[in-house]
Amino acid sequence: MVKKSKKKATKKASKRKRRKVGGKFAGYQRRPSETWKQKSMESSGNFDRYTVDNIARYAARDGINRIRVLPPTWPDADDWGYTLFVHYGVGPDEQSYLCLKEMKGEDCPVCQEVGRLLKDGETDDAKRLRAKKRFAAWVIDRKDESSGSQFWAMPFTVRQEAYAAAEDEDGDVYEFDHPDDGFDLLFKKEGSRDRTRYTGVKLSRKSLSISDDSDEQQQWLDYITERQIPDVLKFYPPDYIEGVLGGTVSTDDDDDDDEDLDEDEDEDEDDSDEDEDEDEDEDEDDSDEDEDEDEEDEDEDEDEDEDEDEDEDEPPAKKRKSKKAKKTKAKKTKAKKTGGKTKTTRRLAKAAKKESRREPF
Repeated sequence: MVKKSKKKATKKASKRKRRKVGGKFAGYQRRPSETWKQKSMESSGNFDRYTVDNIARYAARDGINRIRVLPPTWPDADDWGYTLFVHYGVGPDEQSYLCLKEMKGEDCPVCQEVGRLLKDGETDDAKRLRAKKRFAAWVIDRKDESSGSQFWAMPFTVRQEAYAAAEDEDGDVYEFDHPDDGFDLLFKKEGSRDRTRYTGVKLSRKSLSISDDSDEQQQWLDYITERQIPDVLKFYPPDYIEGVLGGTVSTDDDDDDDEDLDEDEDEDEDDSDEDEDEDEDEDEDDSDEDEDEDEEDEDEDEDEDEDEDEDEDEPPAKKRKSKKAKKTKAKKTKAKKTGGKTKTTRRLAKAAKKESRREPF
């Protein structure tokens, strides 16, 4: 029994030692957890962002959201956030860029393009490209505090409603971004992209500190102090933006960033009726395209039948190989033309089409 217990103790000590030195490779270099988090936030591909990499970006969820706005850390700040002007949907890849004219007083290629579009009477395209006003702040997501401080470029209307909620009937103001005696901000998000709406902006009933853990609170504040909002913004050269507009600069949008979806919204409520009309027109166009695809499928089915007839004279082995290759090719062709529609969906569409073509009795 003594020998066995000594053997177990030796094994445990050996395991602890291996874990400590990194297994068999004694030269393993441990990285701080903060480094791991930074690396996980690096963007892939060449998708352009108007902020530096290695910062977390907040994305509001559908339904009720609860955040804590962190105080400004840049010099002479007169607001709890930083006003931005952003051009969305720039170029073939629909990139986003900070407006050089509004934010730096320099020539902005996108603003020049907006002026040209207006001059040519293309008001819809001009409206889509014009700079949208946003309000950037560091926030803590109360439903995901483990992510720490996150950057959020909120619609300017959220900022206005937050200010309204911070003042009571007597005119007293509640400093909701105060680190120790502030308030959480609650709001509801509905819709997506250009139909996103933020409603019900209000403050929590009780004041509270940013975190119950003083060390964690200080860590969050140190993080945003080292990354002041004006310093994390990224401005692109005018000639680069011109290239994106003209399609001569290629950027691969393989990030599919969810946090940017809210930023693509258009705050002009007057545009909602126009968007609905455009959607109806698109639906009509889609129905016409579906009918054309169904006719193409019928032609492909006939071609397959003809190919099968021609293969009857071939040897069995060769015949099976040939039929398999043709079927695979036919499936790929159909997938491309039908946009991945199932066979059942296409059959139903064909039946509906034939029914509509029948002559009345």
